[in-house]
Amino acid sequence: MEAEDAPQAGSPPRGAGGTSPLRYGVGMFGTSLPINLVKGSMLYVYVELLGLDAVVYATVYAVYGVLDALDNPVFGYLSDRTRSRWGRRRPYLVVGALVLTVTTIALFTVPGAVADSAVGLAVWFAVFAITTEMADSLINASYGALLPELFTHERRRATANAVRQGAQLVALVIALALTPVLARNVLGTEGSAVGYGRLAIIFGVVSAAVILWTALGVREDPALDAEPKPQFFRSVGQILSTVHFWTVGLVNACYGAAMALVLGGLQLYVAHTLGGSALDASILQLVVIAVSIGMLSVWAGVVRRKGAARTWRLALPVAAVGFVPLYFATDLVTGILAGLAVAVGYSGVLATNDLVIARVLDADAAQHGTHRSGLFLAAFGVLGRLNGLLTAAALASLALWFGYHSGADPGPDPGQAFRVYLSVYPFVLLTIGTVVSRFIRLPAAPQDAGAGSRPVTR
Repeated sequence: MEAEDAPQAGSPPRGAGGTSPLRYGVGMFGTSLPINLVKGSMLYVYVELLGLDAVVYATVYAVYGVLDALDNPVFGYLSDRTRSRWGRRRPYLVVGALVLTVTTIALFTVPGAVADSAVGLAVWFAVFAITTEMADSLINASYGALLPELFTHERRRATANAVRQGAQLVALVIALALTPVLARNVLGTEGSAVGYGRLAIIFGVVSAAVILWTALGVREDPALDAEPKPQFFRSVGQILSTVHFWTVGLVNACYGAAMALVLGGLQLYVAHTLGGSALDASILQLVVIAVSIGMLSVWAGVVRRKGAARTWRLALPVAAVGFVPLYFATDLVTGILAGLAVAVGYSGVLATNDLVIARVLDADAAQHGTHRSGLFLAAFGVLGRLNGLLTAAALASLALWFGYHSGADPGPDPGQAFRVYLSVYPFVLLTIGTVVSRFIRLPAAPQDAGAGSRPVTR
């Protein structure tokens, strides 16, 4: 066994018992519910239903991706430097939850006069897409930073991560798998965006309640307040000089971009490539997510036996290959079979990605004597959020190569367009991530580095 994945021993160190892994992990349900409605339905609602041109959508999405990448370091830096009676991270969870609820509802509740104007629709989309993503960034800069800070022993950290990824998958069942039927058959009708607006209200309120419940149960380690406050430019320079920031960050960005394509394009893939209905889209997503939930425990077992690093390197190529069958699917049945292959690799990356990033954060804190997880995660987020540029380019390519502009102007072969969008592009991105991961030597798990010593790169 490689040194970086040596067997784990010892009891959980400081701060490990202060917050329940269950209460922390369930918070991911709240953070995931509205943003996955955005990722899974925003493209469908604005382009397919409201008729926003795909090129205009792609242009706005590219700008939105750049702005979102820029705000990440700011939110992370503020979170790291905050010292208050409520903690460093909790205030941002509370404020972010309330803002996210309002902006998500506005994004999916487009007034009729706005929807009838091409310019008005584009402006409305730009304003509320950007503010929704900013609210999501504000929440996740703090929520993500809590994982390595609250749970410093990798086994307990893995437990908390498994809970939160399971909570995320449950949110995916609701926000992705059930949304087409709920929005188009229960709360609204086919061809109308009204149901999506009603669903946004429900999701927004539930999300805020869950995030607030988690925030009130977080017990941050007061000893971290005694650490020196990180200096922005010095910290940024140190982070940018860290090899793992670029290597792990690139792999994470490839994975994030691949999944962004899938989440945004699946309803269109079902409609145009598989010739399916809203119910078919729900069935396909439900099966994929259900299998992902089941496989999460399997991958967690592999992590316990092989360690996070080896399992991560195994999951990436499995995820890449899993997208190949989607290219050959022609109906719901073959689509489900192809989706099962996606589910296996997707759950593997879910089970390991945050554990790998947490090791990088541990090593940074040990080397520089201060926990700046928020800023470091935000820096990772810059790379990840820039996947909006890739998503925008992929969508614009459909207009260029296949003539797809919107539901009203789908071009001569929208089925092939979304076959490429949902299969070929994600496969290429994850293949790049797989290759890069083979050259990365991760820091040791924190308890393996020895008491009182720094984690070392092996």
